[in-house]
Amino acid sequence: MVKLKKVKHQPREQLRLELQVRNLKRPVQSQEQRQEQLVPSRELIKQKAQRVRKVDLKLIAGLGNYDKKYTHARHNAGFMVVDSYLAKDYKDIKFKKKLEADYVSLNIFSEDVIFLKPRTYMNLSGSSIYQYVRYFTVDHENLLVIHDDCDFDIGVIRVKFGGSSAGHNGVQSIIDNLRTDSFVRLRVGIGRNKSDNLRNYVLDDFVKSEAEALKSVIENSAEAIDIFIKNGYVKAMNKINKTERK
Repeated sequence: MVKLKKVKHQPREQLRLELQVRNLKRPVQSQEQRQEQLVPSRELIKQKAQRVRKVDLKLIAGLGNYDKKYTHARHNAGFMVVDSYLAKDYKDIKFKKKLEADYVSLNIFSEDVIFLKPRTYMNLSGSSIYQYVRYFTVDHENLLVIHDDCDFDIGVIRVKFGGSSAGHNGVQSIIDNLRTDSFVRLRVGIGRNKSDNLRNYVLDDFVKSEAEALKSVIENSAEAIDIFIKNGYVKAMNKINKTERK
């Protein structure tokens, strides 16, 4: 038979007195004081959310192949437009590296804007852009993707919202990663040489005879970017596409 050990209980009166002494040692707080202690933590949470969550932020991504040998290639028209736009008024800025891309954050026309150049190859562009869209919770109508388009002659640009990739692997990668085609595109015409293999054509450099048209398309693209930042994609589409058709 197992003998149970007797436990010596503290008298109730003595326990009550000890609890009273402990409570006396604590500073008495009013309901307002307790509420004030909660405010800083709530404020910190709010500030952290504001730093990460920028709903009105505009994300402008130029597409291209990051390898230096493709710097002047037709397929890198998106990179060229971004670089030329920034070189005009923001010569001293330096790109930073994050989430598989080079990026720079600016305030233009009182709008927060991030310019982005994926460090992946063209066909994987969607991976990096998706990460930025998710991290900054960018609304899809505030995402502008600038890419080359062989369906338009060199010198022609078009602003478009939604639709298929039209066979452009970089755009298709973005559609696959975002799981939607609902975002804005600035399509930069590079023309098409019917007698040449398309892959070779887009990876070749622009030739000297295309220099004047290339200069024009970069200037017009800068105007499209300005309108997109200030007034959104609808006005950019109406202004640029109407002008291009004249």
